Amino acid sequence: MRSYSRFVYSPSASNTIRLLRVLRDEDQLRYCLSTFSKDNIPDFYALSYSWDGQSRDQVILCNDTLLAVTSNVQKLLPYLHLEYKSNYIWIDAICIDQDSPIDQNTQIPLMRIIYTKAIKVIVWLGESDAHVDRALEAIPELIPRLRGFDGRLGLNDDRLMSHGLPKRSDEIWHGTRDLLSRSWFTRLWVFQEAVLAESVVVMCGNRIMNMDELVDFTASMASASVVDLTRDTDSDFFAVLTGLAMVQRISLFREWRANGQGISFMSLLEASRDFSVTRDADKVYGLLGLASDALGEILRVDVTKPAVEVYIEAAKFDIANDPTLSILRCASSNQPLEGLPSWCPNFSGPRASEMLGSEAAKHDIANNAGVKFFPLLFPNQPFASLPSLWSNFAGPRTTSRYKPLNGEGGPIHHAGLNPSFLTSTSSILHAFNNLFHATTSTVNNLLSVSGVTLDRIVQVVPNGWQWDNSANIPLSDGRAARTLVWEDACLKLSQRVYCSPSSRDVPEAHWRALIANTLNGKKCTSNQRDVYVLMKVGLAIAAAMERQPAIARSMDY
Repeated sequence: MRSYSRFVYSPSASNTIRLLRVLRDEDQLRYCLSTFSKDNIPDFYALSYSWDGQSRDQVILCNDTLLAVTSNVQKLLPYLHLEYKSNYIWIDAICIDQDSPIDQNTQIPLMRIIYTKAIKVIVWLGESDAHVDRALEAIPELIPRLRGFDGRLGLNDDRLMSHGLPKRSDEIWHGTRDLLSRSWFTRLWVFQEAVLAESVVVMCGNRIMNMDELVDFTASMASASVVDLTRDTDSDFFAVLTGLAMVQRISLFREWRANGQGISFMSLLEASRDFSVTRDADKVYGLLGLASDALGEILRVDVTKPAVEVYIEAAKFDIANDPTLSILRCASSNQPLEGLPSWCPNFSGPRASEMLGSEAAKHDIANNAGVKFFPLLFPNQPFASLPSLWSNFAGPRTTSRYKPLNGEGGPIHHAGLNPSFLTSTSSILHAFNNLFHATTSTVNNLLSVSGVTLDRIVQVVPNGWQWDNSANIPLSDGRAARTLVWEDACLKLSQRVYCSPSSRDVPEAHWRALIANTLNGKKCTSNQRDVYVLMKVGLAIAAAMERQPAIARSMDY
């Protein structure tokens, strides 16, 4: 019997990629791995799948040598050959040397090019079974029937069957639960892969369907409020909800890219915070290919670098480029990680309740499956029904409380107020158009915001969100109205932190921070509290103006 040597990778360069061909030699599959210039790549397919934490304890015959792969890779390769014959395929487990950090650092930054240029991205969900086959077969005919059904009126068999839908006990719902519970729907890397792709198909065993069809099916299930039909155990049901959310997030972000809409790192972070990775640093690296800002150019992939360093680099970049400092909504003080400043999110931790009310959204999902099932919320999205998520307050410690910004790199941007609001109301707030500046130190990782230097962030009031419903203030969806509520929330927090003597008192530290301790470029004096008052009046006027159209429409009736 012929003996084979161990496969050895040739060094790769930043302008080359490897592609695999699956060939059949009589009764045996063999594989050929070739290297190409990224500027001269032949037509190829790219694979998106879940590693599932498997070790590479299987072998395949590649270039007449033995190459170690995981069990699920060994299982999926015959299916790929059956469907795509001897076409070139990119699959990370084979096309990147998994034992070489140098090769990974070189090849991972190319994934944006790889998944963008692929003819098709094949989402491999694993092998199928009779239940899943039945569900996949039925999906095309179920979509139009679900669109005319309202599960909130009841999910009994008679109602379902009258609309041409399977009974509660039908194996189709069992298969749907099994399909959407696959581990692929929980992984961060696959999110990037599916969004970048020009065309995506879903492959389960030898069954193939277009991703757009899966998107339509999950959206139809949600709008028809029939997700509960997949319920078995609570854990299974939550897995289905996770699958539904992943599909819809992919659809949303693909639509953004198709419309030429840039996707910021912060938007990606909020959309993928709950996804799983093998290495903590991949919480950032797995998003670089999607970010429309320059994070991918500034932050170099280094798989040997500690995750804490990667998190700090990513957060500093976002602080330097986001005028609203929205990353502070994910501040890590409730999820401590050694060496991580409190202003830097712990990307490896699960989404916390402070982050845009996500726990409230999940609760809403679990109780009203299909009615509101998006756990993805946006900074300017009104959420007036959100209950208070922060019952225990602890005051932040400050250093140089009234110190004007003089940090490394100088003023970078304004923070706190919505920049578009400041621009649109320049006639009212002209003096405040360049107020809030923030920068981070490369020496001690302190975050400086004009008027205050923060060494520990304990509590954050998210920009534009009403966190205290006790006042029951009726608001329009206007930015000015929401900014006014945000400022009131900040004031309440300041009064509590600085132990203000009365509920009407404005702590000096509060108004100095809000106006960056400067007026028209000059340091504020102690008698300029009226600047803060003018800002409040300006916000109130703008909010009233935004309400006016609604009032006029009411009068018309």
